[in-house]
Amino acid sequence: MSALKDFNRTFTTMRNLALVSTLGFIASTIFYVYHNQRVHEYYQQRTYVITSWGTFPASYYDGRKVSKIEAQNHVETFVKHMFAHSAETYHEHINFALNLIDEESGKRIYHDFEEGDVRKNYIRYGSHTEVKLDSIKINMNAFPIEGSFYALQEVHIGKNVRSLPIAAHFQIVQGYRHEKNPYGLQLTDFDFIAYPRKPED
Repeated sequence: MSALKDFNRTFTTMRNLALVSTLGFIASTIFYVYHNQRVHEYYQQRTYVITSWGTFPASYYDGRKVSKIEAQNHVETFVKHMFAHSAETYHEHINFALNLIDEESGKRIYHDFEEGDVRKNYIRYGSHTEVKLDSIKINMNAFPIEGSFYALQEVHIGKNVRSLPIAAHFQIVQGYRHEKNPYGLQLTDFDFIAYPRKPED
């Protein structure tokens, strides 16, 4: 009888130890998973992924590829903000366009506008400009993506309209999506080129 009681006591003790061990294992696993997730999130913000489309925080990069439509829409958005404005919309349009192009190229274009007294002439002559895109060429097979556009900038002074050809060559790299850059792309190495006639499609 005594041996049976000892056996029951030993069995109960072992069962309790097993239960405590199991609960401890579950608790430590939960803690480990939680802690590991926090560490992962912490270092994601400080780890960068270098890709053919650009450099991104690890938490941002999703491996997406740029579509031709996205690239064309990005270029169109840039052109219609950078080269079409009035005295009232001059700074608003240009500031928006500067989010779509690399800093060096954007500053160069803006400097040319300022040297040419563009806004002062808008005020002086009561004029404004509009842009009609003639063609956007995108080479998705190039690395980085290459592109060019051909457009006519219309200068409206009263009832008179003067058309000025604008054409440029550039590259496109992937950047960050935000309110002022909805496609998450950026124009780089932007250079004006000759536009003697309407380009063939």
